[in-house]
Amino acid sequence: MLSSLPHFPQRTAAGMAVAAAASPAGRAWPAADRWRTVRPALLVIAAHLGVLWLALQMRPLSPPAITPPVPSTVMLALFEPAPQPVRPSALPAPAPPVRTVHVRPAPTPRAHQAAMPVSLPVSAAPTLAPPVAAVTAPAASASSSSAPAAASAAAAPVAAVSRPSSPPVITSGVQYLTAPQPVYPAAARRRGDEGEVLLRVLINAQGSVEQIALEKSSGIASLDQAARVAVAQARFQPYVEQGRAQSAYVVVPIKFQLTQ
Repeated sequence: MLSSLPHFPQRTAAGMAVAAAASPAGRAWPAADRWRTVRPALLVIAAHLGVLWLALQMRPLSPPAITPPVPSTVMLALFEPAPQPVRPSALPAPAPPVRTVHVRPAPTPRAHQAAMPVSLPVSAAPTLAPPVAAVTAPAASASSSSAPAAASAAAAPVAAVSRPSSPPVITSGVQYLTAPQPVYPAAARRRGDEGEVLLRVLINAQGSVEQIALEKSSGIASLDQAARVAVAQARFQPYVEQGRAQSAYVVVPIKFQLTQ
């Protein structure tokens, strides 16, 4: 690049002095001559500056300083989840309404007092059964029983012990102190039920009722029960035999019959 520049002869101080001496009458140089003399030097200096500038521009650049990456900080904020509303559980299907049926209670028959007469159109007066022979052993004649009795007494070393006899069944000689007052059941009356009940009654020595057994049913339970209740409240005259009161069985009929 330097070789391409035009070559100008360098003027030294000695040469310039010689030229001055050779110039006519030692005149000073004009400005044009001075500019022509200085211009090559300025061009050389400018060329050197341009080369220096290009050298500086072509110098490899130093790599930029690598800064280590700064780790990014992630801030995590923990939030408690908002409480979810509790969903109400499925309600059971409403039960169908229960219809209340009012049942009218059946009218209960009014209990009549035993002392008051029963104003019922029934013929329920108790009557005694037909006469029945009392359960007693027949007495044997003295002539026919004397010989067997003596033989049996001689044969048996121990005398036989007589067993107590059961209460006799009687149909006469017994009277009422308080007659039975049967009450006709209202339901049986509405249905038109009729019938006769026979009760086997044990009377003690005081004339009170100790046992009641059903001898014959009327076929209707309500009539049988009404007869039992009426006879249980009755009072009999004690049965007397050989001057002594004793227990006895008697059959008491109770008849339930509707009148026109």
